[in-house]
Amino acid sequence: MPNPPTSTSILRLHNTFRRDRHTPKVKALPSQTALKDPPEYLGEAERKRWQFAIDHAPRGLLLAIDRDLLAAWCVQATLHEQAVVAMQGEPLVIETESTTKPNPKLAVQHEAARMLLRLEAQLGFSPISRARLRIDQPLDTPEMKAWENIRV
Repeated sequence: MPNPPTSTSILRLHNTFRRDRHTPKVKALPSQTALKDPPEYLGEAERKRWQFAIDHAPRGLLLAIDRDLLAAWCVQATLHEQAVVAMQGEPLVIETESTTKPNPKLAVQHEAARMLLRLEAQLGFSPISRARLRIDQPLDTPEMKAWENIRV
């Protein structure tokens, strides 16, 4: 059986307290509501991505304030997919009579991928960004019950 978490006072006494690890997670304010419905302007493909993100994001990660950020992620993910499909079977380099240049669809794909990486980091969709975020844990998890039993 794992050891219960050490109390903050013991950590401070042993000079091992770290604010980034040992402070309680920030509680969501009552005015912050969960994100549910997509904006009206999203198309069918973007709406499917929206629902996928809502269904698979950690609980408490996406709030109503994140609506436009998630909508941008949905649009960029769909644009990236369309660019990848459009590039299939096409050359990476286009040759004209006077010069050769990269396929313009490649630039669209590259920019969409770059924007996806930035948006995913902001939304907590990558393993590293999720580890940096402090998300509320439901109070019924074993970890939170262990914290409740500690008396200082």
